[in-house]
Amino acid sequence: MIDHHLFEVEFFNFGREKYYVDGQLIDNRWNLSFVGTRKLKVGNRDVKINVNSVPGEYYCQLFVDNTLHTEQLFPEINEKVRAMAEKRKPFESRIKAAKIFVAALVACAIAVTLYNNL
Repeated sequence: MIDHHLFEVEFFNFGREKYYVDGQLIDNRWNLSFVGTRKLKVGNRDVKINVNSVPGEYYCQLFVDNTLHTEQLFPEINEKVRAMAEKRKPFESRIKAAKIFVAALVACAIAVTLYNNL
């Protein structure tokens, strides 16, 4: 609630966003960015939504008149992003090991080529 107005936000897959005040759609847009700021007017108040996604984290903060109103607007999305990042962790060490192996293999090939050209 913002000044007795019900303010609702819906984010959908593939970048669809809908903003409602008292059940009435006030903004409807497509946005494929994972970072950004949306500025809206709710009654006489300035509302700003900051969205930021970094690897393993998703932040969506709500500001009313430049004062933080809600730290995490969609905690369930943040939990899903964190869970996906945790699932990827075991594969990251395998990928790193594969990169080291390929780098060593390339270094050996270069060394053999240089030795044969002497």
